[in-house]
Amino acid sequence: MIDLASQLGLAGAIITATIVLLREIRKQSNGVESSRKSKHSHHNGRVQALEDRTQGQIDRLENKLQTQGVQLDDLSREQSQTRTLVERQAGKLDTILEMLRR
Repeated sequence: MIDLASQLGLAGAIITATIVLLREIRKQSNGVESSRKSKHSHHNGRVQALEDRTQGQIDRLENKLQTQGVQLDDLSREQSQTRTLVERQAGKLDTILEMLRR
C-alpha cells in the first residue's frame, strides 16, 4: 500500500492514511467494547443501536476507501502502460524522422 501511495502522491497518501487510521480505530474499539460490556451488562438499547450504526458506517467507508484504492491502483497501472506506449511510439517517430532526413 505504501508503494501505491508514493506513486499516487497526495491522494494516495490520504487514502492510505485513512485506511490505516480506520483499522487502528477498529482494533481499539473492539478492545474497549468488550471491556465496556463486562462493566455494564445493562447496556442501553439506543446506545447499542447507535454503536451498531456507527460501526456499519465505518465499515462502509472503509470498503469504499479500499475500492477507491484499487481503482487508483488500476489507473496508475494504466497510466504507466500508456506512458510506456507513448515512449515507444515516440522512439518510432524519431527513427522515421531520422530516415527521412537522410
